[in-house]
Amino acid sequence: MPPVLPLSTRSWLMVGGRLALAAACLAAPRLVLRLLGFPERSSTACAFARMLGVRDLSMALALLATATHPASHKRVMRIAGFVDLGDVAAVAVGAVGDPALRPAAARNLPFAGGSALFSLLAARAE
Repeated sequence: MPPVLPLSTRSWLMVGGRLALAAACLAAPRLVLRLLGFPERSSTACAFARMLGVRDLSMALALLATATHPASHKRVMRIAGFVDLGDVAAVAVGAVGDPALRPAAARNLPFAGGSALFSLLAARAE
């Protein structure tokens, strides 16, 4: 039996959430864009959704790769939180400039903000 990675429940939740989002973005980008409230679901928008998926997959893999190195793991958790804060800022700025993005902001700000808060608090607790 392979060894179990020494991750906290918080870390496993972060890994699972990011893997789920990555899989959805890569497999069904138009569905993700619709669920997140983005008005455009063009090929260009789908490419950006897939980029989001690759980014979240990378963060999940970084969390797994640092599982046995607590200090590095905490840094990756913090980085993930700051990335999510960047999403909050990007969506908020977009919504201010384009009213068509306001439904996306209403759905994404709590999601990305909650993820950022969870990541940053989890890093403190580890």
